[in-house]
Amino acid sequence: HVLCRGDDLTALAAVGITNRLPVEHRQVRNALTALLVAQGVPMLTMGDEYGHTRLGASSAPNSARDVNYLRWDAVDGSPEAAGAMSLQAYTRALIALRRRRPDLLAQPAYYTTQVRWHSSSLAEPDWSDPETRLVAFTLTSAVPGPRGGIYVAFNVQPATAVVSLPPPPAGASMWTRVVDSSLMPPADCTEADVPYSTTATTYTLPPFSVVVLEARGGAVGLDV
Repeated sequence: HVLCRGDDLTALAAVGITNRLPVEHRQVRNALTALLVAQGVPMLTMGDEYGHTRLGASSAPNSARDVNYLRWDAVDGSPEAAGAMSLQAYTRALIALRRRRPDLLAQPAYYTTQVRWHSSSLAEPDWSDPETRLVAFTLTSAVPGPRGGIYVAFNVQPATAVVSLPPPPAGASMWTRVVDSSLMPPADCTEADVPYSTTATTYTLPPFSVVVLEARGGAVGLDV
């Protein structure tokens, strides 16, 4: 899976970044989430993990070489690097999720007993409705255990949505949040060893946002 094809496109360019407004930052996180929770093999372009930009260069190989360099100073810990470092942390949380979930490394299987699609309710979306702007899915492991599954919801409409959460799969007792692109860093992502727990049956998704929840056997955190 790739976000974009061609030497002249980055994740920022793919989502139409212009002046890096907060909603545009969110859209970059949404795109990275879609890439990294997809089953199969993701291809991440160098620098997308911190928001590299080629400053609108239309053909990177033929552009001034400095726009092609990996900007090590973009994540050097300085105050100016805060935005890039927060995106890097967000990407790192998603990669950590993939590493601990073999089911995300499997060949894509869009309709199996392990995959269930949802709308804002637990019912399957109306795929024939061109106005549908929210989709969610649950991916459960073939082997029940303390990491029994993940729930992912994308809200790409300009309105807040409240989604119903399915019960945690067998072997798990609660959902814990991995990422929520609507939250300000560092709350937008959570490392696996400090999960944010929820026993709620619904989740509120602001406009143009995505949430990834992971089922766990037990954790300490706050309810949402």
